[in-house]
Amino acid sequence: MLHRITVSELAHRIHQGEVSSREATQACLDQIGRVDGQVKAYLNYDAADALAQADAADQLRASGSVTPSEHPLLGVPISLKDVIAHKGQPMTCGSRILGNFVSPYDATVVKRLKQAGAVVFGRLNLDVPRKTRRFSPRLTPGTPPEFREVLPGAAPLVLRPTSASPVSDQTPEDLSDNPQPSAAWSV
Repeated sequence: MLHRITVSELAHRIHQGEVSSREATQACLDQIGRVDGQVKAYLNYDAADALAQADAADQLRASGSVTPSEHPLLGVPISLKDVIAHKGQPMTCGSRILGNFVSPYDATVVKRLKQAGAVVFGRLNLDVPRKTRRFSPRLTPGTPPEFREVLPGAAPLVLRPTSASPVSDQTPEDLSDNPQPSAAWSV
């Protein structure tokens, strides 16, 4: 159930050697395989690249040359909304207009995630105006109950509110004011 624990718990377990980054990444990939056909949260992802990044993170952790303060997200799988530039990856913003655009650079957030040691993979769907929408619409009231708790456009297979979270009953707009929203979501 690695896809159901918090990011901070997963990072701690990886740093302690209780779980490998490969296991965590594979758990995410397995969950994507189980539910993304219904939810359509992912526009694309490269499983082989994600596992290669996870293996590199595991080797780095095993070398003993890194500390949690240097790489707080070492080996934690993270996916990006399709509006965040990731060098060499498609960035369509969910739109037909940008259908063939490939980002020539990494956004600052991607650079920082990589510096923190995260396994950065996958492009997440988002809501765009109907005229230019390229991919499936977001979840609706007819969505199966197990997926209704997911924020529109979020990756329900990777991120889901935790019941212990101080922000679990807040709206997406409320999350922008929370200084530590990542602690409120589980992987």
